[in-house]
Amino acid sequence: MCAGQIAWRSVDPEQDGLLRLPAQAISWYAVGLYYMCTRQYEAARRHFSRALDLEPHHALAWLGFGHAFAALDERDQ
Repeated sequence: MCAGQIAWRSVDPEQDGLLRLPAQAISWYAVGLYYMCTRQYEAARRHFSRALDLEPHHALAWLGFGHAFAALDERDQ
């Protein structure tokens, strides 16, 4: 999910404006990706889940959700 070597600075994606459109699934998905790339898997899972609440057929959010569970070693969910 994380392409290449990205040097992540210390940010709070929610405060840095990544959730400017909180009613859109893509915003929550993007923040979920950030958390996956920074290995904060529980936060990623929560954001992918919110994206799916807003758009249940968001395929990439489902993919991210599954990866977050796998990273948390909760594959049986």
